[in-house]
Amino acid sequence: MTPRVDGIVSHWDVDGIASAALVAHYFGIPLENIRLSSTSRIHVFAKELLKSGINHLFILDLNPNFTVANKIVSGRGKKKYGLTWVDHHQWHSEALELVKAQPNCRVIINPNAACTALLVAEKLLGDVHLKDAHRLLVEIAIDDDTFSDKLQLTRRWRILLRWGDWSLRYRVLEDWIDGIVWPEWAEIEYERVSKEYEKLLAKALDTIEISSVGGIRVLFAYPDEKVHPGDLQRTIESSTGQQADMYVFIYDKGVSFRSRVLDVSLVAKMLGGGGHSRAAGARVEGEKESIKNSILKAVWRVLGLSGKR
Repeated sequence: MTPRVDGIVSHWDVDGIASAALVAHYFGIPLENIRLSSTSRIHVFAKELLKSGINHLFILDLNPNFTVANKIVSGRGKKKYGLTWVDHHQWHSEALELVKAQPNCRVIINPNAACTALLVAEKLLGDVHLKDAHRLLVEIAIDDDTFSDKLQLTRRWRILLRWGDWSLRYRVLEDWIDGIVWPEWAEIEYERVSKEYEKLLAKALDTIEISSVGGIRVLFAYPDEKVHPGDLQRTIESSTGQQADMYVFIYDKGVSFRSRVLDVSLVAKMLGGGGHSRAAGARVEGEKESIKNSILKAVWRVLGLSGKR
């Protein structure tokens, strides 16, 4: 019988890295068998790990569109390597059905869960007694994904992971696997970048534009890639006094949607993306005005489908 060799493809944010650290530590998966990823490159890393000799893959905190899901399914080939997929995002129904129909595949998807790390702890690890440091990682992941910010470390890690490059993210992963939640190097790095981060937040405030569609007040802003959308929303509301029904933050590499009154995952899906009901994202190509118009049209359609228009 061929021995099982595990690999991991996980999102690169706080929740994704925490999830990967938990699975890696308690399943004994080496760092070289782990890839941190965006949703658009899941299949690329799955193929890479398969070539390296893994025969069971964990995919964590990543929700694919149908095209990516189909590439992963097709890439399993005749051997049909084992697949365990854990995620707490809203999925495209077609992608979910395609993955769930695969043999030798365990799918744990719960959009109502606070974060993927919590699902990993409860559903994958179950009765395993977590180290105190790993329990703290779950708490930080919950704090970040619900944007509660009850823990000081949550915002610090959020900033560092947005600011840093891939080498920093893998360094975080390695420390978290070992149960080192806030290493000395992170404190030094945070002190270095935090003031610059605040400057980028302030700069983003100068880009604010307001539109309205179907009675929904939509605020657009154009932040630097390093600025987290949740931090920007909070800064807008606290510093300017402006509030919107929906926030749209347009980055060079994608668009982030946030709202307390509209299911923005539906808007994102219409534009080829996905996410949660209160926070979602998509890649929208085109010039500034073209992107804005595409988003406003999608909002109009969602309002129409919900009967709120």
